[in-house]
Amino acid sequence: MNVFTKMSMVFVIIFAFASGGFAGQNHVEKGKMMLGTSTGLSFNNSTEDSETDVDGEKYRSEYSRTNYGIDFLYGYFLSNGFEIGPTLGVNVTKSEDKPEGGDTSKTDSTEYSFGIQAGYWFFIDSKLYPYVLLPLEYTQSKTESKSGEDTSNRDSSGMSLTPEIGLTYFISKEAALGFGLYYEWASLKGGYEPYEGEKRDTNLVRSGGGLKAGLSLFF
Repeated sequence: MNVFTKMSMVFVIIFAFASGGFAGQNHVEKGKMMLGTSTGLSFNNSTEDSETDVDGEKYRSEYSRTNYGIDFLYGYFLSNGFEIGPTLGVNVTKSEDKPEGGDTSKTDSTEYSFGIQAGYWFFIDSKLYPYVLLPLEYTQSKTESKSGEDTSNRDSSGMSLTPEIGLTYFISKEAALGFGLYYEWASLKGGYEPYEGEKRDTNLVRSGGGLKAGLSLFF
């Protein structure tokens, strides 16, 4: 049983206990709005297929990365518990590889994303609200890798889908802390200029899970 399966089970158990919470104000009723920000840590596995411009030679590479990001979202509650609105995010990846006897390789990657999200908050008469969230976003990615005097660049863009489950705990009438577990799937297309050789057209498919924590205002 992997770590994400175990954490999902923990959320389910918490949901069950939360359903017996004490009576209180409904913070997610129809007509209210939400502004939220969160930071996250994700662990991704990527498969990249590329093809050279001239002779059509094909390549495939697989790698894993850890990403750090920050997300912003706005939601308007169309009905009790259900909201929809725009989302904006920035993700940064920095890695360094030091092979024995070789040059140090450094990789810096920055992604910008924007899109739309819909979410449902479960009102259980308490300060604790389980939620599910589904953002669909357009992502623009830029990556630069350096090894000694050599530099390679990759630019790509495409769509990502990131379902999330979590818990929101109200610390005041308007402010709440949120903790979430999410899974990301992304398909990006673009161009890659390697250290040596011809420029390639690329198709990158990425998937992986992560954790989020943040602060939201409901008003």
